[in-house]
Parts: sequence; C-alpha cells; structure tokens
Amino acid sequence: MKMGKKNPKGFTLIELIIVIAILAIIATVAVPRVTGVLKKARDNSNKANITIIKNALERYYAENGEYPASLESLVPDYLTKVPEKIGDKKDEKGDWTTNEFSYTLDNDNKYTLE
Repeated sequence: MKMGKKNPKGFTLIELIIVIAILAIIATVAVPRVTGVLKKARDNSNKANITIIKNALERYYAENGEYPASLESLVPDYLTKVPEKIGDKKDEKGDWTTNEFSYTLDNDNKYTLE
C-alpha cells in the first residue's frame, strides 16, 4: 500500500488567510473613496438641477417679460416637473431625503435660487 499520498486539490489555510487579508486591506482603502464619490454625485446632481431651473426661468422671462411667482408656474411649458434637491441623509426606507429648491423673487424682478 502507498502511504502519505497527498491530495493536491484545494487551498491551504495559510493561502486563504493571505487572500482574506489582502481583500481586507483593499476594502479599507476603497470604502472612504466610495463615500466621497456619493457626496460629489449628489452635489453635482443638485448643481445640474439648478442650471436646468435657471434656464427654464430665463426662457419664461424671455417670453413673458417677468419671472414667475413660483417654480410650479414653469410646469408643464418649461419643465416636465420641478426637480427636487437631494439631501445628504437617508430616510427610514434607506432613500436619500429630498426637498424643494428655495426660489424667491424680489421687488426689482430679480430672483434667488438655492
């Protein structure tokens, strides 16, 4: 009989521990970068929405000679719907919180949009 024949299939415990350690190091480096990307994406989305609203306001002004009293006046002729501002917190469902952009019109027919 042959004794001591080794089965060459599979990984040793040391090999598995090394792979898990490498994956843990990669994860600790990658996770902070991903969270920064999410914040930047939200900020860029809000900036793009402000630009869209400003363009619609300027088109409204060009056609009517004055700015609208509210952003809802832009729907449906200038916007399909008023974009929402994406917040930096999640609600109980895990969705990002949203609220309306702040739009004010002063007596000099100038607006602020935040």
